[in-house]
Amino acid sequence: MSGHVSRDQMHRRKDIAFAVAVLVSIGLFMLLVVWVQNLAGDLRQSNEDRDALARQVERLGGTPVAGDPGRAGERGEPGAAGSDGAAGPEGERGEAGAEGEPGAAGKGGADGQDGQPGDPGTPGEDGTPGAAGANGADGATGPTGAQGPQGEKGATGEQGPRGEQGPSGPAPASWTFVFGGVTYTCTPSAEGSTHYTCAADGPPADDGPGNGQGPLALALDPNRRQYG
Repeated sequence: MSGHVSRDQMHRRKDIAFAVAVLVSIGLFMLLVVWVQNLAGDLRQSNEDRDALARQVERLGGTPVAGDPGRAGERGEPGAAGSDGAAGPEGERGEAGAEGEPGAAGKGGADGQDGQPGDPGTPGEDGTPGAAGANGADGATGPTGAQGPQGEKGATGEQGPRGEQGPSGPAPASWTFVFGGVTYTCTPSAEGSTHYTCAADGPPADDGPGNGQGPLALALDPNRRQYG
């Protein structure tokens, strides 16, 4: 809260201080009155005791040292009132007076500044696990991921049973072979024919064993080969 004091509060404090001062003054005056009354009562009692003592001395045939009090039972005229004595010591504090009426509500003070954040508290204990919720709806299928790296080659399995023989494939358009150091190319004798005619791609080699002469050469004559 702000330390500023409004004018109304200052006036209220002055009024309270004035009221306290008035009450203290009244209390001191009442104490002074009581003290004077007690003093007068003591003086009266002292005079009565002196008169009684003087009468007793006279009855015994003596002369009172306090002077002639006159005839028994008589008193002189009271003297003039003396001046006020010095103020006595401060008396004890009186009882609290009746509670006064509540004063008017004061004006609201200015908002104070926010305090500094406090230190974090100790984490609390884990709560009791709640009941399992219902299964949610399946989400949309995500895109296909990138193909992963090829795994290691597995062990070769056992050879399976031999399958049935398939139909013969089409005849090749051409084929070559080497004989006696000469390369031969074989092509169909006619379009769609399975009979091939082979011709050398280069000059024949010199005569000798395996040069195309003799029984082996005749058996492997390219012109005698037929596909299918």
